[in-house]
Amino acid sequence: MIDMKTSMEKEDYTLIGKEKVGKKIKFKYICSNGHIGSIRKDHWGRGVRCPHCAGNARLDIEFVRKSFLDEGYTLLNTVYKNSKQILNTICPAGHKYNISWNNWSRGYRCSICSGRAKINIDSISCNISESGYKLLSNSYINNKEKIELLCPNGHIYKVSWDNWSNKNSRCPRCGKNGTSKVEEELASFVGSMCGDIIRFDRELAAPYEIDIVVPDKKIAIEYCGLYWHSELMGKGRRYHLNKKECCNKKGYNLVTIFEDEYVSKKEIVMSRIRSLLGSIENKIYARECSVRSISYFEASEFCNKNHLQGYGIGASVYIGAFYKGDLVGVMTFSIPSVAKGYNLKNRPLGLFELSRYCVKINCVVVGLFSKFIKFFTNKFKPGSIISYADYRWSNGKVYEKAGFKLLYLTQPNYWYFKNNKKRLHRFALRKKKGEPNTSSEWSLRQSQGWNRIWDCGSLKYILEKV
Repeated sequence: MIDMKTSMEKEDYTLIGKEKVGKKIKFKYICSNGHIGSIRKDHWGRGVRCPHCAGNARLDIEFVRKSFLDEGYTLLNTVYKNSKQILNTICPAGHKYNISWNNWSRGYRCSICSGRAKINIDSISCNISESGYKLLSNSYINNKEKIELLCPNGHIYKVSWDNWSNKNSRCPRCGKNGTSKVEEELASFVGSMCGDIIRFDRELAAPYEIDIVVPDKKIAIEYCGLYWHSELMGKGRRYHLNKKECCNKKGYNLVTIFEDEYVSKKEIVMSRIRSLLGSIENKIYARECSVRSISYFEASEFCNKNHLQGYGIGASVYIGAFYKGDLVGVMTFSIPSVAKGYNLKNRPLGLFELSRYCVKINCVVVGLFSKFIKFFTNKFKPGSIISYADYRWSNGKVYEKAGFKLLYLTQPNYWYFKNNKKRLHRFALRKKKGEPNTSSEWSLRQSQGWNRIWDCGSLKYILEKV
């Protein structure tokens, strides 16, 4: 039997209720792109998913015509049959071409304007050499497939012809986005603690490249500029997770650092790296600390200074650890929200979520996590506790030492951003009432200038029958 809640969570759907339609039960959901719908259990089991995301929502010719017109295109057809029908259109530059609604809704436009018309390997090689680059690939498939280049400074990288010709995408290490400078800074920082490190390793996670590898510690580090590691640059849903899994298979823990984390919370990032490498000298033992409930203001201020994600929202229980009168660690708990698939009807009695845990930067408090859990369970008598560990940073060992059980790894999550600045959680830009049902959340946000980047998912843990 399918557990619909668990099955939907694994695909980033949120189960929000049930409804009876005739003699059948339908499960209401919010899909990963924010569409609300309902589905029978047997249909879900056969692989049926959100019709809007699959392009199955019914359209009419006027809606299709307006969609083309909004971008300056002229639709010549007078009848719309289905999403695979060939539509005849004229682009704003006057080029006549054919396209299906499926491809239009996925973002494809005039092949001539986008550089997809009559391109071959020789013409690409000639164009690239004019910029001082060398083409290493010996075949060309289409403008979305990546080709391998050698930049003037000797860096090898891959880029699609579309991104090279239309978005001026050049070598990411030599780019003006500061990535190279940060990578050098990180490498110097790691090297100062570990000695021998490997730069730009292409063996550990082949065919991927890893920025920094520390063989003695079995640690690998990736710095990801938001733009260069975004979906519009070809880095899809599993890109970062695939790298993580390749490293795991060889016994390495890969840490993936996003650009906005480093820019806005550099000291916390550096502290986390020191901790991973075992290079923090300020070590305290939990038995030397006193633990008590603290105020919202104490918890939020501490988390904002010491946690990469800041305080967040929704916590109702705040616990702090004090060493010689100084607050050195905080743990917060909340009631699991609808966004996590829980509501008053389906939430188990006494279920709490461990929403934040952090210690003071450049400090290690041995055994504090378990001490916090013991304090919470003794005082608040929870039925069970769930928590999510960011897989980009955590391998979950601290949970397992405290008796938590791993339920599963969630699907990778995406974050929106503009102008390479701070990421926004996808819930902040969910599809809103009134926006076209026939366009996906992603296509709408692209038209508004948003890009998105995928993470590695989260490890979901539970401590049962506390």
